[in-house]
Amino acid sequence: MKVIFGVDPGLSGAVVSYATATGVCKLSVMPTMPALRGHNKRELNARELVTWFDTQLTDLGITDPSTDSICVMEDVHAMPKQGITSAFTFGENVGALKAVVRVKNIPLVMVTPQAWKKVVLGGTAKDKSAAIAYVHSRFPGITLRATLRCTTDHDGLCSSLS
Repeated sequence: MKVIFGVDPGLSGAVVSYATATGVCKLSVMPTMPALRGHNKRELNARELVTWFDTQLTDLGITDPSTDSICVMEDVHAMPKQGITSAFTFGENVGALKAVVRVKNIPLVMVTPQAWKKVVLGGTAKDKSAAIAYVHSRFPGITLRATLRCTTDHDGLCSSLS
């Protein structure tokens, strides 16, 4: 496997590519755009996400994503009492993410938060601060700040890299 992609699928999530041969990570917050419906709403910018995947595959010299890459996406679901509209919007965005990965012919593996936290964060509180601490220790050169102006780590970047 030449590249592993990680995806935290929420609109506040992120995508990451990890080149296994070099250990180089490329991170991006989830690209969004104004939603077609609703005031002050956003949705996944699938076109920008396709461009991001294309860039990563090209930069790494991947010509056959079906054999040289894999995408691990957090298998999350709508929460009880989340509301019908927000649950539907969340499902739309997860579906769009899956479609982008499948269109790029990248094998997709869905992993529940409980499963990856059990493996990666075993022996810790398995919360966001434990995940951030893990990423900082495993990838010391990586910043988890969404922008240069941010003062806190972006948990979507952290989840996509964990």
